[in-house]
Parts: sequence; structure tokens; C-alpha cells
Amino acid sequence: IHGVLHLLGYDHATPEQQRQMSAEEAAVLSSVQDEM
Repeated sequence: IHGVLHLLGYDHATPEQQRQMSAEEAAVLSSVQDEM
């Protein structure tokens, strides 16, 4: 998921970007877990 987010333009160079990316990772993981 992390690598795909980078390919989509996400980064984590700043604290704000890190928060955004972590939130997206959590949302995707939650969505995938709901499907299992």
C-alpha cells in the first residue's frame, strides 16, 4: 500500500504529508480488511 501511494503522488517528507499518507494507508487497510 505504501509503495502504491508513492506512485499516486503521496510523500512523507513533512509531518503533514506523513499524517496524510498514514491516514490513507489506514483507510485502505481498513477497506481491505472489511472485504476479507
